[in-house]
Amino acid sequence: MNFRKSNIMNYKYIIMEDGVDVRCNTFREVVENLIDPNYYSLTDNQKKSAIKRKAMFNYLNQIGQESKPPIVTDDEYTYIFSLLRSDIVHLLERMDGRELTKDIDITGDGNYVHVNCYAQELLDNYQSAKNKDEGERE
Repeated sequence: MNFRKSNIMNYKYIIMEDGVDVRCNTFREVVENLIDPNYYSLTDNQKKSAIKRKAMFNYLNQIGQESKPPIVTDDEYTYIFSLLRSDIVHLLERMDGRELTKDIDITGDGNYVHVNCYAQELLDNYQSAKNKDEGERE
């Protein structure tokens, strides 16, 4: 990937899909780009519908191609992690400000980490933490 350092390093996340790069400063912007621009203004039911619509769209676009792991649609995190796991889109996170991958031991000399490489681990960790939290509330 040939990015000019002066431009790219200003962004925390880079979404790559179908040859287009979208640069984001926050995970909220990532969610708004990958799910719905108004995602955080939607009701819980509307959020679930938006995620399911996107998952169905991605599923239909994959018909006839190599089989991909299923997309989990519990919430924005499970959707995005499973989307990354499927390599439908690619997400880079700047190394000096890691949020998504902060609990994963990553070594490297690059400026960005390819989050897709850790998507399954992120999904598993997120679902385990979520299940633990729900169990404690019962």
